Amino acid sequence: MRRFIKKHADLLKNIFFIFVFYLIALFFYAFSDILIFNKPTLLISDELKTQSIATNNLTSYKEKTFNNIKVTIPTSNYNSIAYILADNLNVSYLSNYLANHGYLCFTFSPSNINEIEHIINRSITSLSHPTIEFGDQLLNKGDKNSVSLISIGAVGDFLFKTTLDELNHPEIGISSALLIAPMINLDIKNQNEVPYIPIGVVLPEFDGIVRSLDGQSIYNNYLIHYDILEPISTLYLFGANHNFFYDVASYDDALNIDMLTNKSDDIEEILRLDQKAQQNFIKKYTLEFLNFYNFSDTFVNIGLNPSHIAPNTIFNQKVLTSLLTPDSFPILSPTHLTSKNHNNIGGAIKMSNASISQIRESYIKPHDSATAFLHPGLFVDLGLINLSWNVDIGNFTTFIPQSFKDFSEFTALSIWIATNPSSSLNAKTKQQSFIITVQDLFGRQEHILIDSNNALRIPNGKEVLTKYQQQWSTFTPLSNIRIPLDLFNKIDISKVVSISFNFNQTQSGSIYIGDIRLIK
Repeated sequence: MRRFIKKHADLLKNIFFIFVFYLIALFFYAFSDILIFNKPTLLISDELKTQSIATNNLTSYKEKTFNNIKVTIPTSNYNSIAYILADNLNVSYLSNYLANHGYLCFTFSPSNINEIEHIINRSITSLSHPTIEFGDQLLNKGDKNSVSLISIGAVGDFLFKTTLDELNHPEIGISSALLIAPMINLDIKNQNEVPYIPIGVVLPEFDGIVRSLDGQSIYNNYLIHYDILEPISTLYLFGANHNFFYDVASYDDALNIDMLTNKSDDIEEILRLDQKAQQNFIKKYTLEFLNFYNFSDTFVNIGLNPSHIAPNTIFNQKVLTSLLTPDSFPILSPTHLTSKNHNNIGGAIKMSNASISQIRESYIKPHDSATAFLHPGLFVDLGLINLSWNVDIGNFTTFIPQSFKDFSEFTALSIWIATNPSSSLNAKTKQQSFIITVQDLFGRQEHILIDSNNALRIPNGKEVLTKYQQQWSTFTPLSNIRIPLDLFNKIDISKVVSISFNFNQTQSGSIYIGDIRLIK
């Protein structure tokens, strides 16, 4: 043995040094916060999931009108059904597109909630029996177990309230509701009721009809107060107005454009969608939304799948998205916080070379401490945390108590976030960037680089003083940064001890956090 060691001493020495070097490299790879060794993963949407679905097997159709109900009927049988509620019937571009892709469409303008249920029940009956109203034109044309609801405009309030009570027709299977530019009145009664089907809301950036973007209130309400039964999502469509969702727009209602007309050097070029582009987007998005909840079938990342990164663009249009799922687990919900020192589950909050403050966003001045921040929707009180830094070594860490360390049953880490538009710490023409670090019980760290994300870009606009309060001239929506947990392959996701924001990508900055949670 001695002879062997002596003969191969140099070889053994080299093997020893290689082994030691390997252990050191392995340590830095898994445990180091030195990014050159433990390289962060860049969070970026999968471009393969942003391609439009194939349009093979398109279905021909015919249009008929029955007592102010416009029906678009595919030639095929047993089609999925879409009820389109609109302020007027001027939405043929949408009903024709859906019919072309196999949806039997009923378009009408209800005057109250009861009328919606009556029309649905009468039309469902006509699928299996001739009726006085529809004759035999709809026999076998629809599948009553695959029904979707859509609204455009003020009738969205009727549709939302319809989703709070199941229809008195046990044979109807309603899969989802999509509210486009809705007007919503959240009274005390429906604030305490939970939708029984998935809800999606589309918010046009420059809506001049529903000027407060009421639809956002749905997401705000259920995020803060209640356990939901089905997913709730929002999509903020940059450059869109209200009237372009109709075949013939009476006028361009775009709001707040005049404040950007004489733009200063720090305002980028204003993005506007013309009528064709806006309609092209919404008809494709609507089809994908309906297919997702009817068939779990979509080739496009439209922000509804929690296992996908929240998209920056959909069909080549700039968007912000938010998604709330049942059985999610809030880690940090500022509205419910009683201290800046602990999160909602009792874990400590630690700041280093950065500051933290609790603020309130509200449309009522006495409640509003989020200066020059204008989140969509009408609400009295939305809690936010403001994180700010002016050196590139700032850090925010929130710790996870032992009893909550297992993240393995969840799909993604979701952060509801926006930049502080009026802060001098943010460069007006640049978006913010930082690194999220998750550490496990064994000290191993995983870094995720958050960059090139619309949620961290300051919206076009400027600070203005109204007769009520100081605010930003355009909306500054909070939206999701979503990190699928399957991106974490260096740590034990069942033994998480902390989540950190490392502000080491920019010299200074200021962001608002509305929620940090795990979603399924």
